Amino acid sequence: MPASRCTWRSSCSVAAAASARPRCAAAADRATRSSFGCGEPVVTQHPHLHRLLDNGVNVSAGSDWPVADQTPQTWTGIETLVTRQVPGGSEELNPGQALSLEEAVISFTRWPAEALGLGDATGSIEIGKSADFLFLSQDLFDVDLHQIHKTVAQSVYLRGTLVHSA
Repeated sequence: MPASRCTWRSSCSVAAAASARPRCAAAADRATRSSFGCGEPVVTQHPHLHRLLDNGVNVSAGSDWPVADQTPQTWTGIETLVTRQVPGGSEELNPGQALSLEEAVISFTRWPAEALGLGDATGSIEIGKSADFLFLSQDLFDVDLHQIHKTVAQSVYLRGTLVHSA
């Protein structure tokens, strides 16, 4: 069975997931992308995330922390997946492959949990799952998409216990 059909959306004997690196797409120029470890093959192939989703591939996004950033840039990643631009503006990198805001949020939450085989325990807020959630400084679905990168996690809860407060 083709890898594109082996995802959380269907059952098969082989699982496949695409690891999205929004940081690469967010780099404003080739020199910056190269300094991020995002060579030309990564940059030219990375933007086709919506095509992967359309073919049933689990697109799991991440920050590359602690290898690439001192601080995870989840909000920048979500904004970049949706706008296909660097926060503050840049040329759009393959705008036809933009994810919806809902798809971008899920690519940082539910889909990575499912790719790791933890979808029954975490990755979404449901009865019976770990109570992992956070309170944000703004509602991502209520702000201009180009302002998502300004979001701050005000409180973070893991298994129902407050572990961080801004």
